[in-house]
Amino acid sequence: MKRYQSRRSNEVHQLIVTPSKHFYVTRKGVLKYQKKPFEIKLEGCENQKKTHIIHYLIRDHFSGLVYWQICAADAIIPIHEFLFNAWTKKENQLFYGMPFYMTIPKNAQQFFPGLLNFIEALGINYIKVTSGFQGGVRDIRTIEEELRCAGLFLGNTTQFQNDLPFDLILEKTHEICTRLSDNFYKKPSKKDVWLSGFRANQEIYIPHSEKIFKTTYKKARESEL
Repeated sequence: MKRYQSRRSNEVHQLIVTPSKHFYVTRKGVLKYQKKPFEIKLEGCENQKKTHIIHYLIRDHFSGLVYWQICAADAIIPIHEFLFNAWTKKENQLFYGMPFYMTIPKNAQQFFPGLLNFIEALGINYIKVTSGFQGGVRDIRTIEEELRCAGLFLGNTTQFQNDLPFDLILEKTHEICTRLSDNFYKKPSKKDVWLSGFRANQEIYIPHSEKIFKTTYKKARESEL
C-alpha cells in the first residue's frame, strides 16, 4: 500500500463532502441523532423523507488541521462558496490559504460538476484519491461525537443532541473546529503543527473575492457541459 507524506502546511488539502450517517433535522428545525446508520449517498440525499445533514470538510494533510461547515440537504452550500470560506482569512478560525495540491473524492466530483476544472483554473493540482490519501473520515466521526454532546460546550448543560436547534449549530461550527484544532488531549496540537509547518519564504495564497470564485466556477462548470 502506497503512503504519501506531505512536507509542509498547505501543500495538500483533502476535501470531503458527505451526508451524515446519524444526524438529520426535524421539520421544527431540531437536530436529531439516530443510532442506526443511514444507508444514504450524497447523490439523491436531498430527495429523502428525512432532511439529512451534509458535512463539508477540508483537511490540511501535513498537520491534520480542518475547516468544517454543515448544512441541511435542502440547503446545499455551493462548493465554490465553501472553498472560499475555507481558504480566506477568518476572525474566529485559524485555517486559511490555498493548497498546491488537492484530493477530491469521486462523489464530490459527480455532485459538483466542474469542480476539477475549477481547482485547476485556480492553479491547484489534483491528486487522485488512493488508500494512502483517505484523510478526513476520522474527522467526520470526531465531529459527530462533538455534535452528540454539543450542548455541553455551547454553554447550556441541559441541551443535548435531541433538542438542539440546528440554527444554533450553524452559528457555532467555528467552535467545534477550534476544539478540533486545539486538540486538548495531544501535544503538539494540530494548530501548532500547522503554524510550524511553513517553510522559509513560503507564500500563503489567500482568495479575496468570492465573486471571482463564483464566476470561475461557473465557467469551469460550463466547460464540462
